Amino acid sequence: MLDEHDIDVVGLTETRGRDDIMDTEFDFASFKLFRKDRSMMNYKKGGGVTLYVRDSLLSMPCDDLNSKHCESIWTKVYVNEIDYFIARVCYKSPDADEKEIDELFNCFKEATDLNQSIIIMGDFNYRTTDWKQLKADDVRGQKFIKLTMDCF
Repeated sequence: MLDEHDIDVVGLTETRGRDDIMDTEFDFASFKLFRKDRSMMNYKKGGGVTLYVRDSLLSMPCDDLNSKHCESIWTKVYVNEIDYFIARVCYKSPDADEKEIDELFNCFKEATDLNQSIIIMGDFNYRTTDWKQLKADDVRGQKFIKLTMDCF
């Protein structure tokens, strides 16, 4: 499907990666893999994210953003020698604590300070969010809407 639809960037959530699973088990031919397992942050099962960028594009991790204690991976993807956009994939589990959510949100804010185009993919688990009305049924959802509107 990746070749058939000429896809250059792919983000996956809930990859369930662990230290004992090698990168080669996550590989797609002709793509560079960027990966962050949940086990890098805590010992809960599940979670994790991967980001794939086609080999024909120059890409590099955003180390400062990737060092944050949340399930997200950030990558610069160059469209030519100078211009790039930032691709991000993230996962916020339904039972994420406030510290992890704050870290996730702080990453959004830091990324917008870079003044680059950003593509964000992921699963935020804000199921009650109504983006047409800009409303959510809970405080966390409202906080996410505000963050999104402030940053983007």
